[in-house]
Amino acid sequence: MIRIGIVGSDNSHAMAFSEITNLPEGINGLKVEDASVVAIWGFERKRTEEVANAGKIPEIVSYPEDMIGKVDAVMVVLRDGAFHYKFSKPFIEAGIPTFIDKPIETSIDNAKRIIELAKEKKTPITSFSTLRYDEPIVKFKEDLSSKGPLTTGFVCGSADATSEYQGIFFYGVHIVELCQEIFGSGIERVMAVNHHNNIAITLTYSDEKIIELLMLGNAVYTFTISAFGKNGWSYWDGKQSSSPYYYGLLKFIDMIKTSKPTIEYDKILEVIAVLKAIEISYQSGAEVFLEDLI
Repeated sequence: MIRIGIVGSDNSHAMAFSEITNLPEGINGLKVEDASVVAIWGFERKRTEEVANAGKIPEIVSYPEDMIGKVDAVMVVLRDGAFHYKFSKPFIEAGIPTFIDKPIETSIDNAKRIIELAKEKKTPITSFSTLRYDEPIVKFKEDLSSKGPLTTGFVCGSADATSEYQGIFFYGVHIVELCQEIFGSGIERVMAVNHHNNIAITLTYSDEKIIELLMLGNAVYTFTISAFGKNGWSYWDGKQSSSPYYYGLLKFIDMIKTSKPTIEYDKILEVIAVLKAIEISYQSGAEVFLEDLI
């Protein structure tokens, strides 16, 4: 049985991951059998107790580092990505496989520090939006193989530039990660316009692809993808989402067992660079080249 510790109780993900592993019925009938959340730490004691009770987590620790020696892996799931370097560092230094919830960080420099530390200590880490591995997205991606090389597309999702959790880094990361999962990496430049908290973004790739993103901060909550290839096109509606926490957790557990990172580190860094480029672009009105940021 893999013993998992959770750092951060403020995020709904803490409850979801613990329920999937610890409750007999899991969530929606989906349960991970070979792992258990055994300890948790959070900023607020009351909220941490609520999560521990709901997820049947046996121990609340006084300090995150108290988990070292008691867990085989850790999940850092704080809502504010600006805390992720600080709270993941002790576990990476201790060689404990670490999942860092999206975004890996809100600072490109700190994201690099996390990755370099992981390489130095030979500690497997990963960071991703669980939407990447949700079953409907996997099937959508498989379906696209018959559409020929993808050349353009559209990814739309909710993201609030005024969020107290570092603006678009909080929810906009879902949109950028879905874009990368479907259309691949290799983004060269970014142009963004923020109009009344709805942000229109153009991503130009190093190959022939050009992708449009729309971050909705002043419209209905939704996620959608349209992908166009030379032989056809396809559409995904976020309402088709099933159990992303379950499938994301399976990916993390696979990394724990194999010590192989789920996503290449340069792709994780690209996500943060794109988010930063979007922010810079809509604030300055200028197109931003990723090579100037990474």
